[in-house]
Amino acid sequence: MVLDTGLGFRSAVWHEIAQLLCRLDEVYICDGCHRPYQRGIRKPRPGQDNFCPDCRKDSKAAKRLWAARNREKMKQQPEGGKDRP
Repeated sequence: MVLDTGLGFRSAVWHEIAQLLCRLDEVYICDGCHRPYQRGIRKPRPGQDNFCPDCRKDSKAAKRLWAARNREKMKQQPEGGKDRP
């Protein structure tokens, strides 16, 4: 995984050093706000959305992603299949 700190090489190196000193080697990207965060409990499951504590608080991010996916599914469905007897 590549973490873009946005501030250049020096910032990236200090970020790596801080992770080593704190023994926090796993940084995840929130699917809701797209910010990096540390997960203390366990790793997220592959293929499953994961959220930082702020986005997980009210689960609004999860609901928003779910609604967006369902809208995409509805757009992909053929129009003729909706009115079956």
